[in-house]
Amino acid sequence: MNAHRPRVALIIALAVPLVVALAAVGAGATGGTDSVRAAVVNEDEIVSVTADDGTEQPVAVGRLLAAELTDDDAFDWTITNRTEAESGLEDGTYGAVLIIDSDTSAAAVSPAGVPADVRHAHLRIQTSDAVSPLAGELAQTVTDAALAALNAQVTETFVDNILVSLGTLRGSLAEAAQGATTLTAGQRDLADGAAELAAGIGRLESGAGELADGTSQLADGATQAATGSAQLAGGLDELDDGAQELRARTAELPAQTAQLDAGAQELKAGAEQLDAGVREIADSVAPLFDIAQHLTDLIVGWSNECVGAGLPAEVCATVDSIVAEAEQVNAEIQAARGRVGELTAGTGQLAAGLQQLSDATARLAAEAPQLTAGIGQLADGTASARTGADELAGGAGQLAGGVRAAADGAADLREGAGQARSGSGELADGSEQLAAGGRELADGLDEGVRQLPIYSDDEREQLSKVAARPVTAESATSHRIAPSSLPVPSAVVIAALAAAALAWSFRAPLGRGDLLAGSPLRQIVGSRLLPTVALTVVAMAAALVALALSNGLGAASTVRFTAVAVLGTLALTALGQGLTAAVGRLGAAAIALLAAVVTLSVRVPEAASDGVRLLYTVSPLTPLLEGLWAEQTGTASLGAPLALIAWGLVGLGLSAWAAQRCRSDVASWFLRPA
Repeated sequence: MNAHRPRVALIIALAVPLVVALAAVGAGATGGTDSVRAAVVNEDEIVSVTADDGTEQPVAVGRLLAAELTDDDAFDWTITNRTEAESGLEDGTYGAVLIIDSDTSAAAVSPAGVPADVRHAHLRIQTSDAVSPLAGELAQTVTDAALAALNAQVTETFVDNILVSLGTLRGSLAEAAQGATTLTAGQRDLADGAAELAAGIGRLESGAGELADGTSQLADGATQAATGSAQLAGGLDELDDGAQELRARTAELPAQTAQLDAGAQELKAGAEQLDAGVREIADSVAPLFDIAQHLTDLIVGWSNECVGAGLPAEVCATVDSIVAEAEQVNAEIQAARGRVGELTAGTGQLAAGLQQLSDATARLAAEAPQLTAGIGQLADGTASARTGADELAGGAGQLAGGVRAAADGAADLREGAGQARSGSGELADGSEQLAAGGRELADGLDEGVRQLPIYSDDEREQLSKVAARPVTAESATSHRIAPSSLPVPSAVVIAALAAAALAWSFRAPLGRGDLLAGSPLRQIVGSRLLPTVALTVVAMAAALVALALSNGLGAASTVRFTAVAVLGTLALTALGQGLTAAVGRLGAAAIALLAAVVTLSVRVPEAASDGVRLLYTVSPLTPLLEGLWAEQTGTASLGAPLALIAWGLVGLGLSAWAAQRCRSDVASWFLRPA
């Protein structure tokens, strides 16, 4: 049984590195991530947005995201419900679960709505390392890529809508500018009309002043006419009373002929005085009648010019009412003129009659009956004259009141015209300012229209894409390594470490016979190292062949990759001999385990702590791992091979030191006292 032990050890030393390398590749491979199943739970509810033309457009962001994910080859994505997804994540059916919430579409289109409702759409990713340690990281990466594509599409649509809105805004501003120009022209016309209105109101104010002065004079004349008419009425009253008394006394006329003759003379004289007074009154009021007619004609003329002068309708209406009152007063005045003429004619007739009466008094006695009849007619005439005089006095009073009211109205008209002139001046100034402001508004709108760009459909599409993705980059990976070859360097390191560790676990680092024989140090070290190196190199070669056949080495040069692997195996074998000889198998195993854990667990040395980074730097496995990576990427240098040679020399030095120490111990043992 002891004869077979070296063969079994040899088989184990050759097989273990091979198995370890293949297992490491299988455990660390990332090329099979497409076999990792992931679930998509799309709970998003479709929403509708209203386009510019009023049509409703459906938005389904959840479906778009699910389509982006299922098109990716890194995972086997399955669309399912929340219950099955969570259950599959627990039992290992799914390595990752992506949950799309129900308000994702509503949140995505929220920027187009009320600002207070704008919000982000949130997704939830759940992973399980029980399926694959890289499942969570890969799921996050794939989801980020899908979200980037989706965000770009949403942003592009949003920016395109903004550009369309800018075009609509430009058209609206152009229409507003055209309207402002038209408004400015109208405001200019308004300013011109206001200036003309001010001039017309100025003329009206001047004419109203003349009217006020004329109506004041007319009022004074009418007052005098009323006074004279009252006096005339008083005289006619006395005349009527005398005529009536004469009638009463004519019954005794035959007996009083002499007395009648004397009375007739007196009556004649009174009649002449009355006729002279009436004619004097008629002559005094005749100019007033002409003035009233002239003023009435003047007011009517102004009324006819009111509309043509462009005066406000309220002013023309006031002038028309004044004209109506003036015409009414003038009609009464002219009627009074006729009655004055009648009165003058009556007094003339009265004087002639009294003359005849005086002439006839001599014949009165003979003609008493005829005289009595004439006196009766006289009494009737004086009664009529009395009535006419009363009417004349009343008309003259009304004329005086009407003319006074007309004078007051003319004064009010002059004051109102002054206020209207002041207001029309302010209106003209305001119209000028309004026209200037309208011009500035039109110019500003024109400038705004010129500053707003005009985009064609192609330009708007290009601007939308550029605004959605202002910085673009093309993915170009240099020194690319196939995903299936990524774990090969780590597997080779593990295989080299396992080969060296197993080799020295079956063989003693130093030969007892060589030590007892006092052989030279190079013989003591080399007699054990060379056979062991041959064994570990063969084991590494077998592992490399197996890796090349299974996944491929992924190196730019297979020869150089193999050379680095063999050099690393030689260095680790020599270092293993030295450590085993210096600190024993247990100490060497502890050092090997620490080096393996540090080197193979640190992915990014710069991100590690200072202590871990120091251990990574001094680990003998680090130059082998980095050298193999460099051969894979085609960036190899002499740094890693030189470091491996240095570690091999360290191992030889430790072996020589341990051999020298052991040889000294053997000599001391033989030379010790009996």
